[in-house]
Amino acid sequence: MRSIHCLIVAALCTAQLSAGELFDALVEFKTDFRISVRDLNVEVLEQGITLRAVDDLVEVRQSDGVKTKIGVGYRAYHLEFAYTGRRIELDKFDRVEFYSGEERIFTLSVRDGSRQITANEQAGFEVNFIAINLEDVPLLMLDQCDRINFAASPKR
Repeated sequence: MRSIHCLIVAALCTAQLSAGELFDALVEFKTDFRISVRDLNVEVLEQGITLRAVDDLVEVRQSDGVKTKIGVGYRAYHLEFAYTGRRIELDKFDRVEFYSGEERIFTLSVRDGSRQITANEQAGFEVNFIAINLEDVPLLMLDQCDRINFAASPKR
């Protein structure tokens, strides 16, 4: 898996793309969702859906009852966006809601252990970044979606 990542990085470096051109070259689809946190809009600079390599450990039970972990790799679509303003602290949210107008049409749990959401870890950046793994999200639903909201249960 590391050799694939090295090849991709090497290819990108030799192409001498600038930061903006890099995302444009790798994005599968540009998107224009409104992004909100607790129903307050976030200023999004750029967004799109990318196809990324994902690796994971899966526990399997053999016929003799012994548990083994196996490394698996696959590709999954991710919604990535860059935004300005206060950093979204992902640990304070338990779900991502997808809306069409005012109607919530899908909810994605972010507390699921397999759900992968990545973000820059430092709050000192002027621009912040988030990538949400869209595994288990109906992609056709995204055609109906116009807003994505980070939400928390009332107790959070």
